[in-house]
Amino acid sequence: MITINHRTKIQVNAEYQGTYDEALTKFHTVAGTDSAPTMIQVFEIGTMSMINSGHIEPIQNYVDKDDYDMTGLEENIINYYKIEDKFYSMPFNSSTPVMYYNKDAFEAAGLDPENPPATFEEIEDASRKIAESNPEMKGFALQAYGWLFEQLLANQGALLMNKDNGRSDTPTEIGFTEEQGKSIFNWVKNMIDEETFANYGTNGDNMVSGFLAEDVAMFMQSSASARDVIDNAPLK
Repeated sequence: MITINHRTKIQVNAEYQGTYDEALTKFHTVAGTDSAPTMIQVFEIGTMSMINSGHIEPIQNYVDKDDYDMTGLEENIINYYKIEDKFYSMPFNSSTPVMYYNKDAFEAAGLDPENPPATFEEIEDASRKIAESNPEMKGFALQAYGWLFEQLLANQGALLMNKDNGRSDTPTEIGFTEEQGKSIFNWVKNMIDEETFANYGTNGDNMVSGFLAEDVAMFMQSSASARDVIDNAPLK
């Protein structure tokens, strides 16, 4: 229970509803009924799903009513939640993909722990050297998750969908070339073929656990995992 305001005695009872996907599915099941929550935290890619449900009130209404100043918030973040110059939700936090790596494993493989890989090819090369120095450890892991695929496309200057990733209009086709899309899958396949890739599928928690157990030396995941890794990693 989180008390918002002692004077008005308004309180919020926070109830965990599972993953973002699970929470969004549950919301649509009860939306428009007395069982629907007053507020819900939804991931950014659920924005249009929430708008199209017809069961949310745009935050813009409250921004306008209270003349709330949004200029103090980071522009690129708030624009993600703005559709046709209207805010539909209040930006709460923003995650970014980062690569976590085991400095001890780098040192053991003869790699510079202060100079981690910066390209797809460098990750492949480092993974190969790490696996060679320690056959019990894989070099790299990547969660099979669309958000990370989108970020890897962005590194190539590509979009996931056309129409500015659906920002300017409803997308009608993919926004990347066949070569750009296949390059990511071929990159992963190369490491799988060389047995340097740790495949945790869609389970991000298992991937973090694998890193903490020193089964894999590098992995790409949301910055939201940083606290868990920092607090629990028995390594540098």
